Amino acid sequence: MLVNRDKSIIDDVLCCTPNGSKYKPLIADSLAAVFVQTVGGPILQAIFTYIIFDFMKMEYKYVICLLVMFFKVVPLFPNYLFGIIGAVITF
Repeated sequence: MLVNRDKSIIDDVLCCTPNGSKYKPLIADSLAAVFVQTVGGPILQAIFTYIIFDFMKMEYKYVICLLVMFFKVVPLFPNYLFGIIGAVITF
């Protein structure tokens, strides 16, 4: 096998560096912070989109906010596209 299941990928990478065990907590904290931002960013953007669309009394605000949140995680379309769709629905 190419990967040892007893150790993590971080351990495999750090075994190649001098004093690698010293950096393991730093890398683990950095990965956790990136994960939290990856999850938190789309949620905050969907909340702000909902607040703005609710203030403007737009229809289909739930669907558009869920699409914004989904496409923030899976970037197939730009997020401003859904703002344009909301503007077309409004006018």
